[in-house]
Amino acid sequence: MTTELPVDTQLDLTEFALPRPDYRLHSSGSVLLATALGSPIAGGILLASNYKRLDNPSSAFQVIAGTVVFTAVILVIAFIVPESTPNMPFLVVQMYGMWFLSKKLFESTIDSHQEAGGEMASMWHAAGVGIVAMLIFLATLIGVIFLMEPDIGTQVAISANDDVYYSGEATEDDAKELGRFLTDSDYFTNDGATVLISRASGQFTITFVVVDGAWNEPDTVNYYRGLAEELAARRFGPALVLAFCDENIETRKSIDITVQANIP
Repeated sequence: MTTELPVDTQLDLTEFALPRPDYRLHSSGSVLLATALGSPIAGGILLASNYKRLDNPSSAFQVIAGTVVFTAVILVIAFIVPESTPNMPFLVVQMYGMWFLSKKLFESTIDSHQEAGGEMASMWHAAGVGIVAMLIFLATLIGVIFLMEPDIGTQVAISANDDVYYSGEATEDDAKELGRFLTDSDYFTNDGATVLISRASGQFTITFVVVDGAWNEPDTVNYYRGLAEELAARRFGPALVLAFCDENIETRKSIDITVQANIP
């Protein structure tokens, strides 16, 4: 014979159920999407958001700091490797790294969250974070490149593709005269040549932007020396400095040029 307990004595198990979370967590898929669009920093923002919603601000700070360092390391490596290196491996490393980190940090937490009835954050939110992070990252990168760009002076276009830049005590007339001479000498042939002219303490420095290693080739150096000697004799001497720089406008070699008399 079965005896049923009175209704008022039966246990109400709902009283012992965990409360439904009132916050949403970002999934590993969301972190992956944000990283693909906006770098590991964007994925780190979502991970930090999860920690904040779990009332763990110290871990949120640590994950942001870690993803910033991770992004910086990737950028340094990208600048070091040859330009011919494909970009895809770098993207794959970033995406897989952030996806793996998300799984390691939050997989069990997200399982418990969903078992308790908690909802996941929208993928659209992750995409928005990624896009905003990408725009900020690009703006920062452009700003850094602009600040690092060497100040080579004021541009004077000699032809559609050939330019002279003047700086220091050199004038626009100096740049135009140099441009005319190099055009008459068939150095400027509208092929994208760039030459710099500067003046300090009365002495001119004429710098030719050349391909890597040209400053070490005797025949090439002698050709430029001939140009410089004629320039020194005509207007820019009797002494000037002939310099060679690479495509990054870093001076690689300088030669003192002195002539005896000016050519009228």
